[in-house]
Amino acid sequence: MDRKIVISAQNLKKHYFISKGLFSFLQKREKNNIITVLNGINLEIDKGEILGIIGRNGSGKSTLLKVLSGVTSPSGGKAIINGKIVSAIEVAGGFNPDLNALENIRLLGRIWGVSTKEIHKLESDIINFSRLKEFIYLPVKKFSTGMVGRLAASIIIYIKADIYLFDEVLNGSDQLFKRQLHNKILNLQSNGSTILFATHNATDVLALCNRVILIDSGKIIFNGNAFKGIIQYRKLIQADLSKLILSQPIVNINNVKSNNISFNHIKMISTGECHQLSLTLLAAPGFYSQGTVHIIINNAFDIPVGHTSFFMEKIPEKCNLSCNFPLTLLTDGIYTISLAASLIPEKWMFFPRILEFEIKTNIKQQNDFIPGISLTQAKWNISC
Repeated sequence: MDRKIVISAQNLKKHYFISKGLFSFLQKREKNNIITVLNGINLEIDKGEILGIIGRNGSGKSTLLKVLSGVTSPSGGKAIINGKIVSAIEVAGGFNPDLNALENIRLLGRIWGVSTKEIHKLESDIINFSRLKEFIYLPVKKFSTGMVGRLAASIIIYIKADIYLFDEVLNGSDQLFKRQLHNKILNLQSNGSTILFATHNATDVLALCNRVILIDSGKIIFNGNAFKGIIQYRKLIQADLSKLILSQPIVNINNVKSNNISFNHIKMISTGECHQLSLTLLAAPGFYSQGTVHIIINNAFDIPVGHTSFFMEKIPEKCNLSCNFPLTLLTDGIYTISLAASLIPEKWMFFPRILEFEIKTNIKQQNDFIPGISLTQAKWNISC
């Protein structure tokens, strides 16, 4: 099948001049007064593709979308766009904060070239999709960030186009709207539309994207599989976190406590065949009658992939707990452990990410880029 390229970025560059002082317009544009946001971006995007764009704040994600949508011009290179493009780049972009939501639907529709007649046909669908019906006559300036994002995404998603650009539109949105928008984006893709989705959220990328690019300092440093791209992004962030930790006093995380109860000497030991988590529970005498201790395992994307619980009919003043789980249960990768306890009288405690550990079997797995539960007992059948 022949490829149909709808977006081609060729050596895209974008520089901004940093003004200094009252008479900055008289300054020469020297190198030390110029910041480079995009530094030679080369990219081709096929029709019907959902491309995830990830990277740290200030890496150039939003600027790339602005250049592709025509909001700003490149300082060098060129972008070739084949088809009608609509975008929700700056969440409140195009909105008049003094107008109500319905008036802004009509305003944004006209900005994107939709006729008044067509906008009226779409209003009901947009309002229902956004789930903002009771706020439709409220000025947008009184909306929360999540509500503005929902309204912007709902408008854009119903405008007929070939290419859709989304930049952090799900920030502040609840899980219901996220799933709703995911389904709508997948529906647009099935009808041949192309979607570019810039986000910091790994779950959005993994739920939607065929491919991901990782941008850092204005350059694409990864272009490929979404799972591998998220892992590369996490390594990038982890390196920054490591520098931050090294520059600060060491924090002892093997002891966590709340009122009347504490967990001490928390440690993970690898025996070669399994991992063993051990800890000591200390409780105020006679305060809690019974309870349950929970262990939650998160993968490299901070998504829970497993948990186990232990019910205690009586909470002693002191006891040692340990939990073993086989190494073969999880694929290679970095994981974190969170600890929780539900106690009687009613008390809920949660201690997130108390430990980080890595599983590295040194056995090349076919899908070792997918961190999570390994279904080693799964049975396959093939019929040709």
